[in-house]
Amino acid sequence: MATDNDDLTVPTKAIEEALAAPRPKGLRASIGSLPALMIWWAAAIPIALFVANASDPIDAVRMGRAITHIAPPILMWSALIALALGLLWPPFPAALRLGVARIGDTLRTDRGPLMRAVSDLRNFETAARHLEAGRAANACRDHRIAIPHLIRAIELDRDAIAAHYQLGIAFFELGALRQAVQALTHVIARDPTHAFGDALLRLGRARQLGGDPVGARELLMQHEREHGGNRKSHHWLGIAHLAVGDRDAARAALQVAASKASKPRNAEENWHCAKARVLLWRLPDSKHSGVAR
Repeated sequence: MATDNDDLTVPTKAIEEALAAPRPKGLRASIGSLPALMIWWAAAIPIALFVANASDPIDAVRMGRAITHIAPPILMWSALIALALGLLWPPFPAALRLGVARIGDTLRTDRGPLMRAVSDLRNFETAARHLEAGRAANACRDHRIAIPHLIRAIELDRDAIAAHYQLGIAFFELGALRQAVQALTHVIARDPTHAFGDALLRLGRARQLGGDPVGARELLMQHEREHGGNRKSHHWLGIAHLAVGDRDAARAALQVAASKASKPRNAEENWHCAKARVLLWRLPDSKHSGVAR
């Protein structure tokens, strides 16, 4: 149970800073945006042809011929660039697949629950309704929309552990690591197994990214002991072991993450598997005979 001395809410200034701070960008983020860019251009072609045809059919025919003329070299160069990226950065195919999968998830996600939750709040405000709105927004990857609802849910119900967990997810996905650690630490202090260990796993990763390798390693090892782990958790655990210089433990964790799958891997599992393999290849004197290529 919470006590009066617990700092259960995130200060308003911290929330504003987290929302204003741009999410860190990297190679993975850039590659992840490629599928969206390709889809956008593919969708723009028929629209451009339709508009041109409506104004001047002759211009539409010329545009269609031009597209037909330039499409083969564009496709050829795209394939060559993709091949080069795959050779220079082996996880590229996995990153591309993950980006496509996330776009698909976004397109398939039903925004109805979020709209209904927000609509219900106009009639009567409760912590449960704000929590539902925040959870639905997180499911839609609208984390900036989720945060105010989750903060309000905590204000209305100081013991709403699920609201702290969802708040930690929102901050984590936005790259606001300090706030994510604060929210998830509160969750773990009261329910170490919350969300079947996901709160513990995210807290470990947030500490890892926030520059606390020792604390992150302890949390990720605890997750492995209590929940067994998966490709993602073992990949992160391997990174944590490397950060403190324990290469043998890192190799053991990464081998689990990169091991041959007994069933088809989803996009996220494939991504962590690919990253783990690269780390294994870079380890001195590492042996990959047990790792599926």
